[in-house]
Amino acid sequence: MQKWYDENRDQYLLPETVDLQYLELTREQAESTIKVTEEGLKEFYDQVKDRFTSQERRHGRHILITVGDGVDDAAAAKKAEELTAKAKGGADFAQLAKDNSKDPGSAPQGGDLGWAQRGMFVGPFEDALFAMSVGEIRGPVKTDFGYHVLKLEEVEAGHVKTFEEARAEVEADYRKERAQNIFYDESQKLADQSFAALTELDSVAKALNLPLKTIAGFTREGGGEFGGDPNMIEAAFSEDVLERRQNSSLVAIGEDKALVLRVTAHKPAEPRPLASVSAQIREQLKTQRMREAAAAQGAFAMARLQKGEQWSAVASAMKLNPVGKRFMTRQDGVAPPAIVRSAFVAPNNEISEAKPYFGGVTTDDGNYAVYAVTQVRNADPAKEPPAEKTARKRRAETQRGSEEFAAYVGEAERTTDIEKNEKIFE
Repeated sequence: MQKWYDENRDQYLLPETVDLQYLELTREQAESTIKVTEEGLKEFYDQVKDRFTSQERRHGRHILITVGDGVDDAAAAKKAEELTAKAKGGADFAQLAKDNSKDPGSAPQGGDLGWAQRGMFVGPFEDALFAMSVGEIRGPVKTDFGYHVLKLEEVEAGHVKTFEEARAEVEADYRKERAQNIFYDESQKLADQSFAALTELDSVAKALNLPLKTIAGFTREGGGEFGGDPNMIEAAFSEDVLERRQNSSLVAIGEDKALVLRVTAHKPAEPRPLASVSAQIREQLKTQRMREAAAAQGAFAMARLQKGEQWSAVASAMKLNPVGKRFMTRQDGVAPPAIVRSAFVAPNNEISEAKPYFGGVTTDDGNYAVYAVTQVRNADPAKEPPAEKTARKRRAETQRGSEEFAAYVGEAERTTDIEKNEKIFE
Protein backbone atom coordinates (compact mmCIF):
# COMPACT_ATOMS: atom_id res chain seq x y z
CA MET A 1 0.00 0.00 0.00
CA GLN A 2 2.82 2.40 0.86
CA LYS A 3 4.55 1.69 -2.45
CA TRP A 4 1.31 2.27 -4.40
CA TYR A 5 0.64 5.47 -2.44
CA ASP A 6 4.15 6.78 -3.13
CA GLU A 7 3.87 6.05 -6.86
CA ASN A 8 0.37 7.52 -7.24
CA ARG A 9 0.24 10.49 -4.87
CA ASP A 10 -1.40 12.66 -7.54
CA GLN A 11 -4.50 10.47 -7.32
CA TYR A 12 -4.99 11.27 -3.62
CA LEU A 13 -4.81 15.04 -3.40
CA LEU A 14 -6.86 17.31 -1.22
CA PRO A 15 -8.27 19.84 -3.69
CA GLU A 16 -6.91 23.35 -4.01
CA THR A 17 -9.25 25.71 -2.14
CA VAL A 18 -9.80 29.43 -1.65
CA ASP A 19 -11.82 31.36 0.89
CA LEU A 20 -13.88 34.15 -0.65
CA GLN A 21 -15.51 37.42 0.28
CA TYR A 22 -18.17 38.76 -2.05
CA LEU A 23 -20.82 41.43 -2.51
CA GLU A 24 -23.98 40.40 -4.30
CA LEU A 25 -26.82 42.16 -6.11
CA THR A 26 -30.04 40.48 -7.26
CA ARG A 27 -32.91 41.54 -9.46
CA GLU A 28 -35.23 40.62 -6.58
CA GLN A 29 -33.48 43.19 -4.35
CA ALA A 30 -33.89 45.79 -7.07
CA GLU A 31 -37.60 45.04 -7.45
CA SER A 32 -38.17 45.37 -3.69
CA THR A 33 -37.11 49.05 -3.86
CA ILE A 34 -39.66 49.99 -6.52
CA LYS A 35 -42.47 52.30 -5.44
CA VAL A 36 -45.56 52.01 -7.63
CA THR A 37 -47.94 54.97 -8.09
CA GLU A 38 -51.02 55.24 -10.27
CA GLU A 39 -49.53 58.26 -11.98
CA GLY A 40 -46.33 56.36 -12.79
CA LEU A 41 -48.28 53.38 -14.10
CA LYS A 42 -50.46 55.54 -16.35
CA GLU A 43 -47.42 57.30 -17.76
CA PHE A 44 -45.80 53.92 -18.44
CA TYR A 45 -49.03 52.65 -20.05
CA ASP A 46 -49.05 55.60 -22.46
CA GLN A 47 -45.47 54.78 -23.46
CA VAL A 48 -46.11 51.07 -24.16
CA LYS A 49 -49.80 51.09 -25.15
CA ASP A 50 -49.05 49.06 -28.30
CA ARG A 51 -48.30 46.05 -26.06
CA PHE A 52 -51.95 45.95 -25.09
CA THR A 53 -53.33 46.26 -28.60
CA SER A 54 -54.83 43.19 -30.27
CA GLN A 55 -54.75 43.18 -34.08
CA GLU A 56 -57.78 42.85 -36.30
CA ARG A 57 -58.52 39.21 -37.17
CA ARG A 58 -60.39 37.82 -40.15
CA HIS A 59 -62.03 34.45 -40.73
CA GLY A 60 -62.03 33.45 -44.39
CA ARG A 61 -62.37 30.56 -46.81
CA HIS A 62 -60.68 30.01 -50.15
CA ILE A 63 -60.58 27.76 -53.20
CA LEU A 64 -57.14 27.19 -54.75
CA ILE A 65 -56.70 26.28 -58.42
CA THR A 66 -53.11 25.34 -59.25
CA VAL A 67 -51.12 25.24 -62.48
CA GLY A 68 -49.66 21.85 -63.45
CA ASP A 69 -50.70 18.26 -64.11
CA GLY A 70 -51.96 19.25 -67.56
CA VAL A 71 -53.51 22.56 -66.43
CA ASP A 72 -51.79 25.66 -67.83
CA ASP A 73 -52.02 29.20 -66.45
CA ALA A 74 -54.88 30.27 -68.74
CA ALA A 75 -56.94 27.18 -67.89
CA ALA A 76 -56.36 27.67 -64.15
CA ALA A 77 -57.43 31.32 -64.37
CA LYS A 78 -60.56 30.40 -66.32
CA LYS A 79 -61.48 27.70 -63.81
CA ALA A 80 -61.08 30.20 -60.95
CA GLU A 81 -63.27 32.72 -62.79
CA GLU A 82 -66.00 30.10 -63.26
CA LEU A 83 -65.91 29.16 -59.58
CA THR A 84 -66.02 32.83 -58.58
CA ALA A 85 -69.14 33.30 -60.69
CA LYS A 86 -70.80 30.21 -59.20
CA ALA A 87 -70.02 31.34 -55.64
CA LYS A 88 -71.37 34.83 -56.34
CA GLY A 89 -74.42 33.24 -57.90
CA GLY A 90 -75.33 31.54 -54.63
CA ALA A 91 -73.59 28.17 -54.84
CA ASP A 92 -72.43 26.68 -51.52
CA PHE A 93 -68.86 27.98 -51.17
CA ALA A 94 -67.78 25.22 -48.77
CA GLN A 95 -68.97 22.52 -51.18
CA LEU A 96 -67.22 24.23 -54.10
CA ALA A 97 -64.00 24.21 -52.09
CA LYS A 98 -64.35 20.54 -51.17
CA ASP A 99 -64.96 19.59 -54.80
CA ASN A 100 -62.41 21.84 -56.52
CA SER A 101 -59.72 23.27 -54.20
CA LYS A 102 -56.18 21.93 -54.53
CA ASP A 103 -55.20 23.09 -51.04
CA PRO A 104 -54.90 19.80 -49.11
CA GLY A 105 -54.92 21.62 -45.79
CA SER A 106 -58.22 23.48 -46.14
CA ALA A 107 -60.18 21.71 -48.89
CA PRO A 108 -61.61 18.94 -46.63
CA GLN A 109 -62.91 21.71 -44.32
CA GLY A 110 -64.65 23.54 -47.14
CA GLY A 111 -61.72 25.90 -47.67
CA ASP A 112 -61.86 27.13 -44.07
CA LEU A 113 -58.70 29.09 -43.15
CA GLY A 114 -59.64 29.81 -39.54
CA TRP A 115 -58.90 33.12 -37.84
CA ALA A 116 -55.88 35.02 -39.10
CA GLN A 117 -54.24 38.38 -38.66
CA ARG A 118 -51.94 40.34 -40.94
CA GLY A 119 -48.63 38.72 -41.69
CA MET A 120 -49.93 35.17 -41.98
CA PHE A 121 -50.61 35.03 -45.75
CA VAL A 122 -48.75 36.00 -48.93
CA GLY A 123 -49.11 39.62 -50.05
CA PRO A 124 -51.80 39.59 -52.80
CA PHE A 125 -53.94 37.09 -50.89
CA GLU A 126 -53.66 39.04 -47.62
CA ASP A 127 -54.30 42.40 -49.31
CA ALA A 128 -57.51 41.06 -50.82
CA LEU A 129 -58.73 39.36 -47.63
CA PHE A 130 -58.22 42.47 -45.49
CA ALA A 131 -59.94 44.73 -48.05
CA MET A 132 -63.15 42.69 -48.23
CA SER A 133 -66.47 43.10 -46.44
CA VAL A 134 -68.14 40.30 -44.50
CA GLY A 135 -69.92 37.94 -46.89
CA GLU A 136 -68.04 39.26 -49.93
CA ILE A 137 -66.64 36.84 -52.52
CA ARG A 138 -63.61 37.90 -54.53
CA GLY A 139 -61.51 36.27 -57.22
CA PRO A 140 -59.52 35.20 -58.97
CA VAL A 141 -56.55 36.42 -56.86
CA LYS A 142 -53.20 35.25 -58.25
CA THR A 143 -50.28 34.24 -56.00
CA ASP A 144 -47.24 32.02 -56.43
CA PHE A 145 -49.44 29.10 -55.39
CA GLY A 146 -52.04 29.59 -58.15
CA TYR A 147 -55.44 31.27 -58.41
CA HIS A 148 -57.65 31.81 -55.36
CA VAL A 149 -61.34 32.47 -54.85
CA LEU A 150 -61.96 34.09 -51.44
CA LYS A 151 -64.90 34.48 -49.13
CA LEU A 152 -64.82 36.56 -45.95
CA GLU A 153 -66.92 34.99 -43.17
CA GLU A 154 -66.25 37.15 -40.10
CA VAL A 155 -64.21 40.09 -38.85
CA GLU A 156 -62.97 40.64 -35.32
CA ALA A 157 -61.87 44.24 -34.89
CA GLY A 158 -58.60 45.13 -33.22
CA HIS A 159 -58.86 46.33 -29.64
CA VAL A 160 -56.74 48.50 -27.36
CA LYS A 161 -57.13 47.56 -23.72
CA THR A 162 -57.87 50.52 -21.49
CA PHE A 163 -55.57 51.24 -18.59
CA GLU A 164 -58.13 49.74 -16.24
CA GLU A 165 -58.40 46.55 -18.31
CA ALA A 166 -54.63 46.14 -18.57
CA ARG A 167 -53.63 47.44 -15.13
CA ALA A 168 -52.32 44.11 -13.77
CA GLU A 169 -50.20 43.54 -16.89
CA VAL A 170 -49.03 47.15 -16.86
CA GLU A 171 -47.84 46.90 -13.27
CA ALA A 172 -46.04 43.59 -13.92
CA ASP A 173 -44.24 45.04 -16.95
CA TYR A 174 -43.49 48.26 -15.07
CA ARG A 175 -41.93 46.39 -12.16
CA LYS A 176 -39.93 44.16 -14.48
CA GLU A 177 -38.48 47.03 -16.51
CA ARG A 178 -37.80 49.25 -13.51
CA ALA A 179 -36.12 46.32 -11.71
CA GLN A 180 -33.95 45.68 -14.78
CA ASN A 181 -32.85 49.32 -14.94
CA ILE A 182 -32.15 49.54 -11.20
CA PHE A 183 -30.33 46.20 -11.27
CA TYR A 184 -28.15 47.38 -14.14
CA ASP A 185 -27.38 50.76 -12.54
CA GLU A 186 -26.52 49.24 -9.16
CA SER A 187 -24.38 46.57 -10.82
CA GLN A 188 -22.38 49.27 -12.58
CA LYS A 189 -21.88 51.08 -9.26
CA LEU A 190 -20.70 47.84 -7.68
CA ALA A 191 -18.28 47.20 -10.54
CA ASP A 192 -16.90 50.76 -10.52
CA GLN A 193 -16.43 51.04 -6.76
CA SER A 194 -14.89 47.56 -6.49
CA PHE A 195 -12.41 48.47 -9.19
CA ALA A 196 -11.54 51.68 -7.35
CA ALA A 197 -11.07 49.86 -4.03
CA LEU A 198 -8.94 47.24 -5.89
CA THR A 199 -7.93 44.93 -3.00
CA GLU A 200 -10.70 45.24 -0.39
CA LEU A 201 -14.50 45.17 -0.30
CA ASP A 202 -15.28 46.56 3.17
CA SER A 203 -15.49 50.14 1.99
CA VAL A 204 -17.63 49.12 -0.99
CA ALA A 205 -20.02 47.21 1.28
CA LYS A 206 -20.48 50.29 3.47
CA ALA A 207 -20.92 52.67 0.54
CA LEU A 208 -23.56 50.52 -1.13
CA ASN A 209 -25.12 49.24 2.11
CA LEU A 210 -24.57 45.60 1.12
CA PRO A 211 -23.75 42.68 3.45
CA LEU A 212 -20.25 41.25 2.98
CA LYS A 213 -20.70 37.51 2.47
CA THR A 214 -18.15 34.67 2.60
CA ILE A 215 -17.55 31.18 1.22
CA ALA A 216 -14.95 28.86 2.75
CA GLY A 217 -13.23 26.04 0.90
CA PHE A 218 -14.24 27.00 -2.65
CA THR A 219 -12.59 24.64 -5.18
CA ARG A 220 -12.06 24.54 -8.92
CA GLU A 221 -15.27 22.48 -9.03
CA GLY A 222 -17.13 25.18 -7.14
CA GLY A 223 -18.80 25.22 -3.76
CA GLY A 224 -21.24 27.05 -1.50
CA GLU A 225 -24.53 28.37 -2.84
CA PHE A 226 -23.08 28.86 -6.34
CA GLY A 227 -22.29 25.18 -6.92
CA GLY A 228 -20.18 24.72 -10.03
CA ASP A 229 -21.04 28.01 -11.76
CA PRO A 230 -18.26 28.43 -14.39
CA ASN A 231 -18.19 32.25 -14.20
CA MET A 232 -17.68 32.07 -10.45
CA ILE A 233 -14.88 29.50 -10.73
CA GLU A 234 -13.12 31.40 -13.52
CA ALA A 235 -13.19 34.63 -11.52
CA ALA A 236 -12.02 33.07 -8.24
CA PHE A 237 -9.04 31.33 -9.82
CA SER A 238 -8.04 34.09 -12.24
CA GLU A 239 -4.50 35.44 -11.93
CA ASP A 240 -5.57 38.91 -10.75
CA VAL A 241 -7.87 37.56 -8.05
CA LEU A 242 -5.87 34.53 -6.89
CA GLU A 243 -2.29 35.73 -7.21
CA ARG A 244 -2.60 39.52 -6.91
CA ARG A 245 -5.51 39.39 -4.45
CA GLN A 246 -7.46 42.01 -6.39
CA ASN A 247 -11.21 42.36 -6.52
CA SER A 248 -12.78 40.58 -9.47
CA SER A 249 -14.66 42.29 -12.24
CA LEU A 250 -18.45 41.98 -12.18
CA VAL A 251 -19.49 38.30 -12.32
CA ALA A 252 -22.89 37.46 -13.84
CA ILE A 253 -24.68 34.51 -12.22
CA GLY A 254 -27.55 33.73 -14.55
CA GLU A 255 -29.73 36.69 -15.54
CA ASP A 256 -30.82 37.75 -12.07
CA LYS A 257 -27.66 37.96 -9.99
CA ALA A 258 -24.30 39.76 -10.17
CA LEU A 259 -21.41 39.91 -7.74
CA VAL A 260 -17.83 40.96 -7.13
CA LEU A 261 -15.49 38.70 -5.14
CA ARG A 262 -12.00 38.56 -3.68
CA VAL A 263 -9.79 35.78 -2.31
CA THR A 264 -8.95 36.03 1.39
CA ALA A 265 -7.05 32.73 1.73
CA HIS A 266 -5.55 30.15 -0.62
CA LYS A 267 -4.64 26.55 0.13
CA PRO A 268 -2.82 24.67 -2.68
CA ALA A 269 -3.61 21.04 -3.41
CA GLU A 270 -1.72 18.61 -1.18
CA PRO A 271 -1.58 14.81 -0.76
CA ARG A 272 -4.08 13.24 1.61
CA PRO A 273 -2.46 11.28 4.48
CA LEU A 274 -2.05 7.59 3.71
CA ALA A 275 -4.25 6.69 6.66
CA SER A 276 -7.20 8.59 5.16
CA VAL A 277 -6.98 6.79 1.80
CA SER A 278 -5.79 3.36 2.89
CA ALA A 279 -9.23 1.78 2.47
CA GLN A 280 -9.49 3.19 -1.06
CA ILE A 281 -6.00 1.95 -1.95
CA ARG A 282 -6.77 -1.48 -0.49
CA GLU A 283 -9.80 -1.77 -2.76
CA GLN A 284 -7.82 -0.55 -5.76
CA LEU A 285 -5.06 -3.07 -5.13
CA LYS A 286 -7.61 -5.82 -4.58
CA THR A 287 -9.34 -4.95 -7.85
CA GLN A 288 -6.03 -4.88 -9.69
CA ARG A 289 -5.00 -8.27 -8.31
CA MET A 290 -8.40 -9.71 -9.22
CA ARG A 291 -8.04 -8.43 -12.78
CA GLU A 292 -4.55 -9.87 -13.01
CA ALA A 293 -5.79 -13.21 -11.69
CA ALA A 294 -8.68 -13.25 -14.17
CA ALA A 295 -6.31 -12.40 -17.03
CA ALA A 296 -3.93 -15.18 -15.91
CA GLN A 297 -6.78 -17.69 -15.89
CA GLY A 298 -7.80 -16.48 -19.34
CA ALA A 299 -4.24 -16.82 -20.65
CA PHE A 300 -4.12 -20.35 -19.26
CA ALA A 301 -7.39 -21.24 -21.02
CA MET A 302 -6.14 -19.66 -24.27
CA ALA A 303 -2.93 -21.67 -24.14
CA ARG A 304 -4.88 -24.94 -23.74
CA LEU A 305 -7.25 -24.08 -26.59
CA GLN A 306 -4.42 -23.10 -28.91
CA LYS A 307 -2.71 -26.41 -28.20
CA GLY A 308 -5.75 -28.17 -29.62
CA GLU A 309 -7.82 -29.04 -26.56
CA GLN A 310 -11.56 -29.03 -27.07
CA TRP A 311 -13.57 -25.97 -26.03
CA SER A 312 -15.93 -28.10 -23.89
CA ALA A 313 -13.04 -29.90 -22.19
CA VAL A 314 -11.26 -26.66 -21.23
CA ALA A 315 -14.49 -25.13 -19.94
CA SER A 316 -15.31 -28.24 -17.91
CA ALA A 317 -11.82 -28.47 -16.42
CA MET A 318 -11.98 -24.82 -15.33
CA LYS A 319 -15.59 -25.20 -14.09
CA LEU A 320 -16.88 -22.55 -16.47
CA ASN A 321 -20.23 -22.37 -18.26
CA PRO A 322 -19.59 -20.90 -21.70
CA VAL A 323 -22.17 -18.82 -23.55
CA GLY A 324 -23.72 -20.76 -26.43
CA LYS A 325 -22.54 -20.21 -29.98
CA ARG A 326 -24.46 -17.59 -31.99
CA PHE A 327 -23.96 -14.97 -34.69
CA MET A 328 -23.50 -11.40 -33.55
CA THR A 329 -23.28 -8.10 -35.41
CA ARG A 330 -21.08 -5.09 -34.79
CA GLN A 331 -24.07 -3.53 -32.99
CA ASP A 332 -24.60 -6.54 -30.71
CA GLY A 333 -26.25 -5.42 -27.49
CA VAL A 334 -25.78 -8.61 -25.47
CA ALA A 335 -22.09 -9.48 -25.54
CA PRO A 336 -19.71 -7.12 -23.71
CA PRO A 337 -18.54 -4.40 -26.14
CA ALA A 338 -14.86 -5.37 -25.69
CA ILE A 339 -15.61 -8.88 -27.02
CA VAL A 340 -17.50 -7.48 -30.02
CA ARG A 341 -14.68 -5.06 -30.86
CA SER A 342 -12.04 -7.76 -30.52
CA ALA A 343 -13.93 -10.45 -32.45
CA PHE A 344 -14.49 -8.17 -35.42
CA VAL A 345 -10.77 -7.58 -35.94
CA ALA A 346 -10.02 -11.31 -36.12
CA PRO A 347 -8.45 -12.12 -39.53
CA ASN A 348 -10.96 -13.84 -41.81
CA ASN A 349 -8.35 -16.28 -43.09
CA GLU A 350 -7.83 -17.63 -39.56
CA ILE A 351 -11.49 -18.43 -38.94
CA SER A 352 -13.11 -21.80 -39.64
CA GLU A 353 -15.29 -24.44 -37.98
CA ALA A 354 -12.42 -26.90 -38.05
CA LYS A 355 -9.90 -24.47 -36.61
CA PRO A 356 -11.57 -21.61 -34.73
CA TYR A 357 -9.87 -18.32 -34.03
CA PHE A 358 -9.35 -17.97 -30.25
CA GLY A 359 -9.05 -14.58 -28.62
CA GLY A 360 -8.96 -13.09 -25.15
CA VAL A 361 -9.78 -9.59 -23.92
CA THR A 362 -10.29 -7.68 -20.70
CA THR A 363 -13.87 -6.40 -20.61
CA ASP A 364 -14.84 -2.88 -19.62
CA ASP A 365 -15.86 -4.04 -16.13
CA GLY A 366 -12.50 -5.72 -15.48
CA ASN A 367 -13.44 -9.33 -16.20
CA TYR A 368 -11.56 -11.41 -18.76
CA ALA A 369 -13.27 -13.12 -21.67
CA VAL A 370 -12.03 -15.93 -23.89
CA TYR A 371 -13.92 -16.39 -27.14
CA ALA A 372 -13.84 -18.48 -30.27
CA VAL A 373 -14.82 -17.28 -33.75
CA THR A 374 -15.86 -20.16 -36.00
CA GLN A 375 -17.69 -18.53 -38.90
CA VAL A 376 -18.09 -15.20 -40.68
CA ARG A 377 -21.33 -14.36 -42.47
CA ASN A 378 -21.11 -11.29 -44.67
CA ALA A 379 -23.99 -8.86 -44.76
CA ASP A 380 -26.33 -8.87 -47.76
CA PRO A 381 -27.25 -5.25 -48.58
CA ALA A 382 -30.17 -6.41 -50.71
CA LYS A 383 -31.91 -7.88 -47.67
CA GLU A 384 -31.64 -4.76 -45.51
CA PRO A 385 -35.04 -3.10 -45.00
CA PRO A 386 -35.18 0.36 -46.64
CA ALA A 387 -35.95 2.10 -43.33
CA GLU A 388 -32.91 0.54 -41.64
CA LYS A 389 -30.72 1.38 -44.61
CA THR A 390 -31.85 5.01 -44.50
CA ALA A 391 -31.29 5.20 -40.74
CA ARG A 392 -27.83 3.66 -41.08
CA LYS A 393 -26.95 6.11 -43.84
CA ARG A 394 -28.02 9.02 -41.66
CA ARG A 395 -25.97 7.73 -38.74
CA ALA A 396 -22.94 7.41 -40.98
CA GLU A 397 -23.46 10.91 -42.39
CA THR A 398 -23.87 12.35 -38.90
CA GLN A 399 -20.74 10.60 -37.66
CA ARG A 400 -18.74 11.69 -40.70
CA GLY A 401 -19.99 15.26 -40.31
CA SER A 402 -19.11 15.31 -36.61
CA GLU A 403 -15.63 13.95 -37.33
CA GLU A 404 -15.01 16.54 -40.04
CA PHE A 405 -16.27 19.37 -37.86
CA ALA A 406 -14.14 18.20 -34.91
CA ALA A 407 -11.11 18.04 -37.19
CA TYR A 408 -11.84 21.56 -38.45
CA VAL A 409 -12.17 22.93 -34.92
CA GLY A 410 -9.03 21.12 -33.82
CA GLU A 411 -7.04 22.58 -36.70
CA ALA A 412 -8.46 26.04 -35.97
CA GLU A 413 -7.45 25.77 -32.32
CA ARG A 414 -3.98 24.60 -33.34
CA THR A 415 -3.29 27.34 -35.89
CA THR A 416 -5.36 30.29 -34.69
CA ASP A 417 -5.25 32.59 -31.67
CA ILE A 418 -8.80 32.35 -30.32
CA GLU A 419 -10.16 34.80 -27.76
CA LYS A 420 -13.56 34.10 -26.24
CA ASN A 421 -15.77 37.16 -25.89
CA GLU A 422 -17.66 36.51 -22.63
CA LYS A 423 -19.95 39.51 -23.19
CA ILE A 424 -21.60 37.78 -26.12
CA PHE A 425 -23.15 35.28 -23.68
CA GLU A 426 -24.55 37.90 -21.31
